Amino acid sequence: MGFSVTLGGQWLAFALRDRASATGHLWTQVAAEGGRIVVLAAAVAAIGAGLGFLLRHTTAVLGVVAAYFALVDAAVVRAALGQPRWTLAVSSDAWITAHGTYTVEKCTPSGGGMTCDYVEHVVSMTHGGLVLAGVTVVVVVLGWLVFRRRDVA
Repeated sequence: MGFSVTLGGQWLAFALRDRASATGHLWTQVAAEGGRIVVLAAAVAAIGAGLGFLLRHTTAVLGVVAAYFALVDAAVVRAALGQPRWTLAVSSDAWITAHGTYTVEKCTPSGGGMTCDYVEHVVSMTHGGLVLAGVTVVVVVLGWLVFRRRDVA
C-alpha cells in the first residue's frame, strides 16, 4: 500500500509539471519491482519470526543476523567457496532487479607471474527467488518445530 501511494505521488508530481512522459512499459517494470520488494519484505519478516522462535531473544536474532552477514555471506561463501551467487545479498539483488551480477577473480600464470582478471557472472531472478524461498522455508519450519516442541508441548 505504501509503495502504491509513493508511486502514485511521484507520478502526480511529474504530471503536474507536464513531465510524466514515461511509457506504460516503464510503469509496469516499476510496479513489478515494487511487488518483488514487497515479497522480499514478507520473506525477511518470516525469517525474523522464525529466528525469534528459534532463539527467543531479539538481541540473539540480531547477533545471528549480523554474524551471518559479516562472516558467512561476506567471507566464507565468497572467499572459501568462491560462489557468491549463493549469498543472500546477491540473491536479493537478483530477485529485486530481475538479474543480479557478481564478479569472480580469475588468475592465470603469465611470464613468471600471475595475471588476474575479473569475470562478471549474472544471476537470474528465478535463481535468487529460489535461494531466498529455500532459506525462508528452512528457517520458518525450524522455528515452528522448535516452538512446537519447546513451548507448546
